[in-house]
Amino acid sequence: MKTDNKVSQSQLRNILPWWTWVAPLIIFFAASYLSSIYRISSTAALIYLPTAIGIILVNWWGPVRVLPMVYINAVICGYLWGVDPWYFRPLFALPETSFVFLSWYLFSVKNHGKYWIPDTHNLNLFLLWGIIIPLFISFLFLKVLFYLTFHFPIVMFSSTAVLGWLREFMCNFGLTLPILYFLTPVMGRHGLLAIHFDFNDYSPKIPGKDRLLVIAIYFLIFMMSFFVGLDQYWFVYGVFSLWFALRFGFGMAVLTNSFIFILAYIIPVVREIEAMGEYTIDPVLINIYLGTSLLYVFSAITGRVIDDINFAREQITDQVIRLERANSELKTTNKELDHFVYSVSHDLTAPLKSIKGLVNLSTLTRDQAEHRTYFNKIEDSVRKLEQFIVEVLDFSHVKRVEANYQRIDMQELIADIIEDVRYMDGFDAVEIDFSSLTVGEIINDKTSVRVILANLIGNAIAYRKKNESHPAKITITSRKKGSEVSIMVSDNGEGIKPEILKRIFEMFYRGTTSSKGSGLGLYIASEAAQKIKGKITVESEFGMGSVFTLHLRTVHK
Repeated sequence: MKTDNKVSQSQLRNILPWWTWVAPLIIFFAASYLSSIYRISSTAALIYLPTAIGIILVNWWGPVRVLPMVYINAVICGYLWGVDPWYFRPLFALPETSFVFLSWYLFSVKNHGKYWIPDTHNLNLFLLWGIIIPLFISFLFLKVLFYLTFHFPIVMFSSTAVLGWLREFMCNFGLTLPILYFLTPVMGRHGLLAIHFDFNDYSPKIPGKDRLLVIAIYFLIFMMSFFVGLDQYWFVYGVFSLWFALRFGFGMAVLTNSFIFILAYIIPVVREIEAMGEYTIDPVLINIYLGTSLLYVFSAITGRVIDDINFAREQITDQVIRLERANSELKTTNKELDHFVYSVSHDLTAPLKSIKGLVNLSTLTRDQAEHRTYFNKIEDSVRKLEQFIVEVLDFSHVKRVEANYQRIDMQELIADIIEDVRYMDGFDAVEIDFSSLTVGEIINDKTSVRVILANLIGNAIAYRKKNESHPAKITITSRKKGSEVSIMVSDNGEGIKPEILKRIFEMFYRGTTSSKGSGLGLYIASEAAQKIKGKITVESEFGMGSVFTLHLRTVHK
């Protein structure tokens, strides 16, 4: 899916509600206070929520709304982390703000990343440019500030940085990924994104037969969190996450990672939070953080790859189906083309041969009455040939020319069609009434609608009852239901036999060998209706007449 990410700031202000200017500061302050509950030293916490929330909001609502609030909150909440004296707080707010800015700029702007993570490529971009590199730069910035302002002993710098960086990585990756993936489409549906995108349905797809198994495994993980410590069996939790990734894809891998993160990491450690000091150099703890982080990343990438493979398989299947359908249509078209060429050659040569024969006969006599008879028959043959050429041109237009939707005055169109068929044989013997045509203007392809109605009206004239005691009548009416407009052409003519009714829309089909016409008219009308997403239905009683209805999806004025 290609989407233009270039949207002006004025457009952002028009799209988002006013409260999105104020909400970030409130959210960041609440997140800072909550993070202070998880403090493991005077300057560090087990989880630090403002940076993760900052990454989410800066992608949802843009940097103009979010980045100033990140900085202001970091300045205000400096007291929670022992940043003294107070004039150091604006300085210590810079690393946090730079992290959120670099994550947004390097991922969304520089590398055109899609923050709802629709594929493996964007997951890798988010991992590298949205988390790892910005976190490394900002964390290094923060540690340098600690050192320069004498907040940190130089001898502990390296070990503290490793522990702190891994802890920050797990927090930011574990929190931002599920929220961006699952909640971004929800925000988009409610118009709460700075830039609107079209999203797929990202809810995890779990077959009905596997739902009980998923519930059972989640319950097992929940029970394990009370008895199986993360410090000794962290890899066991990773195996569960990897299994979900392989079995159900990215969505379940992300959910499982978040579930494990809360149950097996946050809750047990909070119980012993007093015992965890940032200055404690514990290689085992570093290995746990590193191993858990790698398993989280590996299971997420695995799930994303599985989803991409499944998506590619679905696309290939759809392409195969489309190719098979196209191949079937091509065979049908070739068959129709062969039939068309044969029938056209016959229907073109028959009138020409008739004209040639009549011309030869006319040279053999000097009788004016016979000449007049021959000329009348030649005129009939020319008229048939002309009508057939018109039908062939209509057929070519329907097949090759794209629909051109425009306003159509239906009263005017019907009047024009009646004027065109005025010279048909038997026109004067038919009464055409369209006073009950209530639809005024519609928007559709004028040429296609004209071709359809001209064929239906022409057929009604051609197949009228030739009985002076039975006046022929054609009635044109309309009906509107919702967005559908139906135009009915009714006659009291010969009607159609039930056994041939289902074949009347076939190319070159004639009811009998003595039938007039080329057999193209109703076929062309049906094809034209399909072209403009409409259809033609027919009701007929042999000997009583027929009703042809054109159904159109159209704009009605």
